[in-house]
Amino acid sequence: GTLVLHLSQKPEELAAYEEALANEEDELPDVTCYARVGESQIVYQITQSEFDALTDVSYDVLRHQKLFTADFDTVTSIDVALSGENYTFTYNPPEDKDGEDAEGTWTYNGKEFDVYDLKTALRAISASGFTDETPTGQEEISMTVHLDNEDFPTFTLTLYRLDGTNCIATVDGKAVALVSRSQTVDLIEAVNELTLGS
Repeated sequence: GTLVLHLSQKPEELAAYEEALANEEDELPDVTCYARVGESQIVYQITQSEFDALTDVSYDVLRHQKLFTADFDTVTSIDVALSGENYTFTYNPPEDKDGEDAEGTWTYNGKEFDVYDLKTALRAISASGFTDETPTGQEEISMTVHLDNEDFPTFTLTLYRLDGTNCIATVDGKAVALVSRSQTVDLIEAVNELTLGS
């Protein structure tokens, strides 16, 4: 079904607010805001911050926060470039694809491993903000995910250091987002856990 939410503000208070904003006044007057659901006769008074949150429909607000949105079950392999080294993790489908409990395995250098930590770290990478700034910092990690998808066969995520808190993420070579450095470190550690000592 569809839900229609009607939002409004008191016109004279809104005019005073906009005038104060234009005059760069230190204190802005309150604006009474209202919400009504569908054809209901009940009108709710809401706060200005609630009104702002409901009407904030900018492109960045509506964008996916998660950078990797594909179904992980469609991943066939992952190529990683980290600290000058290249690694490939490969998915091996089950021999009996029709078996109810048939699960494939992930391997690195011929050894099976549990993909859970790597999958979790990759899926956790999310935008704390959006940017088209060309990265100039050091490349932390680059990951090309190969997918069983004719329309989108690969997804390349590269994370560059920006400062102690953020990294710039590029997707398929294009800068798209700021990502928490801690999420970047988690992804690097998930790769190191699988490759160091192998």
